[in-house]
Amino acid sequence: TKTVAPAAEEKSGGGVSPAKLSQLNGIVDDARGMARQVIRMGSRGGSDTRRANAQLARNYDSNLATLKDSARGVSSDREMDRLIAQARQTRAYVQFLLKQSQGAQ
Repeated sequence: TKTVAPAAEEKSGGGVSPAKLSQLNGIVDDARGMARQVIRMGSRGGSDTRRANAQLARNYDSNLATLKDSARGVSSDREMDRLIAQARQTRAYVQFLLKQSQGAQ
């Protein structure tokens, strides 16, 4: 029974798996990189769309930084899954802004 007990403890919420933290960090880093691209496009003058998207991207970038910081206080994989879902959604918004900004002249 000694081999069963540790596995049961892990599943009951004894912390966050390193894989989940790595997954969150990867999503956040990817999204923040895209946000920086959008911000650069908007800061070069550009169209009204690019300038507006740059402002949105700044807000999303700040949001992503907060999500990453929030991971430090997470104590379960379930909570981490929630942060991962938020990061994915935010990344999707930033991807949209990037595509829209690339199409705007």
